[in-house]
Amino acid sequence: YAINHLFLPPQLPQKHDYSQTCFRSLVGFVTQALQDFEHHSESFHRSVTKMAANVLLTFPELHAIGDSQVSNLLSSLGGCMLLQVTSQNAGMLINRVADDVHFERFELTSSNEPIVDTKGRLVRTFPGQAVAVPVYSLLQDDVMGTLVLAISKMSDQTRRFRSLRPKKQAQR
Repeated sequence: YAINHLFLPPQLPQKHDYSQTCFRSLVGFVTQALQDFEHHSESFHRSVTKMAANVLLTFPELHAIGDSQVSNLLSSLGGCMLLQVTSQNAGMLINRVADDVHFERFELTSSNEPIVDTKGRLVRTFPGQAVAVPVYSLLQDDVMGTLVLAISKMSDQTRRFRSLRPKKQAQR
């Protein structure tokens, strides 16, 4: 599982291989590697590595998004949080920078066309679209509650007009 999802060998599995246990183990392995690397890094890199490890520590709990988890983490408005909204084929990186909260969205799986048309490696860049919202705006009225409900609802709903997802050879 780790080899297929970290190193992406030439011959990938031809069927869905997701397992909650394997997923948690993989995230735990990467988190531990980051924590070990942190101790061998220079000061600037140490803080970045520590932030990445902290993001991964909360990620498994947010993998299955519920409003209470998102609400608890967003209400602190500190640090950085990674959300996976699988049913929307999206990930979201939420990060507080000074007096703003940055919401950076990215696509989890590329659409069919680039996958089929690309010769060699498919090159992707992350994150995608981003928006900065002032903290004071999030604290007004019930903006935070509305945001939490929207993210939670997106994680439960399948995209209505979603593009076809690529299928592996054995699934056809």
